[in-house]
Amino acid sequence: MTNSRLRTLTFASIMVCIPLLFLAGAEITLRLTGVGSEYPLFVNASQPGYLKPNPDLVKRFVHQGSQAPNVSPDTYFFKQQKPANTLRLVVMGGSTAAGFPYGRFGSPAGLLQQRVQASYPDRDIEVLSVALSSVNSYTLRDIADEVAAIQPDAVLIYAGHNEYLGIMGAGATTGGHMANLAFLALNEFRLFQVLQRALAPAQAASAGADTSSAGRTVMATLARDRAIALDSDVYHQGIKQFTDNMTAVLRTFRQSNIPVLLSTLAANEADQPPFKSSPTPGLQLPALPSTETIKQAIQQFPDSAKLYYMLANTQADSDPDAAHQNYIQAMDRDLLRFRAPSRFNALIKQFSQASGVYLVDSAAALRHDSDTRSIGRQHMLEHLHPNERGYFIVAQRFYEVLEDTGLLPVSTNRISQQVAWQQRPLTAIDSLYASYKIAALTSDYPFTDTPEVFKLPSPQSQTEAMAVNRYQGEPWITQQPHLLTLSQRRQQWHNAATVANTLATALPFDGKAAHVASQLSLKSERFGEAVYFARRAVALNASDINPQLTLAEALYKFGRRTKAIAVLTEAKQQFPGDNRPAYYLQQVSKN
Repeated sequence: MTNSRLRTLTFASIMVCIPLLFLAGAEITLRLTGVGSEYPLFVNASQPGYLKPNPDLVKRFVHQGSQAPNVSPDTYFFKQQKPANTLRLVVMGGSTAAGFPYGRFGSPAGLLQQRVQASYPDRDIEVLSVALSSVNSYTLRDIADEVAAIQPDAVLIYAGHNEYLGIMGAGATTGGHMANLAFLALNEFRLFQVLQRALAPAQAASAGADTSSAGRTVMATLARDRAIALDSDVYHQGIKQFTDNMTAVLRTFRQSNIPVLLSTLAANEADQPPFKSSPTPGLQLPALPSTETIKQAIQQFPDSAKLYYMLANTQADSDPDAAHQNYIQAMDRDLLRFRAPSRFNALIKQFSQASGVYLVDSAAALRHDSDTRSIGRQHMLEHLHPNERGYFIVAQRFYEVLEDTGLLPVSTNRISQQVAWQQRPLTAIDSLYASYKIAALTSDYPFTDTPEVFKLPSPQSQTEAMAVNRYQGEPWITQQPHLLTLSQRRQQWHNAATVANTLATALPFDGKAAHVASQLSLKSERFGEAVYFARRAVALNASDINPQLTLAEALYKFGRRTKAIAVLTEAKQQFPGDNRPAYYLQQVSKN
């Protein structure tokens, strides 16, 4: 190489490096001076050594933090350093995975956690959730590596309903798939954030001020002026982004040797008419059209969701299988795509054929539990969020697949589905609170053409008053101790055990809460949970003899006499000045 060419290349390299060095310096300066923000999936909890999902996570996926909907993942505390003997399961997804409208303990994660506590009292099994309302597969793709970093033994995914009208959905953005991926890649840089803030006023001015969404539900705001036809470009864009993003998510977990349980999607097929149907100009049908009349109309208007729904209704009693297929056809043609089209479940089943991916057919399980062949109000609250029974069936199916695949060990106390249903970790307050949230949601568009402001009912009991307070913002964690006291005062021991167990689950570092949960589980004869929480109480209160005595009692009543004797013997040695271990050993030896 001649000196002239060398000088030219050197000069060109310098010219390229100077702006890059300038940008790098500016980025470092912005970070050091605290300009901009970062939103990691997990942040430090107030309890040392524990992490929790970031309550501001949603701001990571919107162009301006002020535009973010008021949603956040539930608070799950877990140890930053995963204990060697702990089995860790992580749930990912949108609002259904998060348990809307019940919250954590009505979600698949919460119901599954209660199930494993009762079924595996001798094991430490965590069920965490990073699920978040309004998000879709872009969020799953962006946080998958952070989920893998906390070393889950399996990841459970229920996602797909928000691909069109969720945050960064195909029907909610204009940039397309590659633009969304570029945004996710660039949004962590402070320079990019500063540029966004600088352009925000101009973007708002060009779009025009929008005050119409004030006081509206997120769903109502998203639904406005959205129409996505079957087989349209936007419809296929949603298919593409879901396919590409989920492929990337599964690849991330496969590279870390983390098994994935992937659930099919369920929605209200039978009792939710299409939100928006394509027009049928000139069509006139009688008040009670026959099946054949509707079929003829469909030949003329094959894209009409309304006609397919009418056809299914005429077949519901005489031919439930045909009705089910036509309910699906109606849902697929609904122009407001809050419910995922059936194509998504076909894709989920294809993904589940890969190594390390296991199908959880929640939709089929709900249909099997239904009195008809279709999913309706028996399991759904509105268009796609399950009721208590619906969520229980979804969690049950996850539990069964975990067992069938060996991801959960052989249970030492396998409780029946009926007992698990009776012991579900929800209270009357949770149910009322959920009903208020659904009433508020369905009082707005697109459930009604004449939106009304939801008004809370006047409480007629202490339970209703607590539910109203919860809806108005009283935190769950501050309300539970009052509910626990109320349940004990009324001698409602089953309810008291449920409240104590959920409180101890929410606060895994609180030994006192664990001890109370074990005592009340004993009193309500829920012996598996009594053993589980007593073990935790002993681990957290090593210098207190009382949790050890409770553990011994729980083991004895659970049918573990030998283990109970071992606990009492150890307590006798550890606390030689206390006569109770010797007395209880004598009593146990007599029986």
